[in-house]
Amino acid sequence: MPFDPTVCGEVPSSHNTFLTALLCVGTFLSYLPQHLKILNRRSSDGISPYFILLGTIGAGSNITNIVLLQFIALQCCTVQVT
Repeated sequence: MPFDPTVCGEVPSSHNTFLTALLCVGTFLSYLPQHLKILNRRSSDGISPYFILLGTIGAGSNITNIVLLQFIALQCCTVQVT
């Protein structure tokens, strides 16, 4: 299916798509060390469970927001193979 500007608006920018992917990966990686430390110690002593819960919910919401904002652009990137 060719690009239809009436449905998709402007042509999706590869820069925006790259930035979206970078933000998703960066958000995930920013919380990874803390979770690995808890798993390696097998204890979360000294860390509030609410802090972990809210941080994880915040990161998940951040990634969900980024993906939803780019969903229309991803739909416009489909290619019909004939």
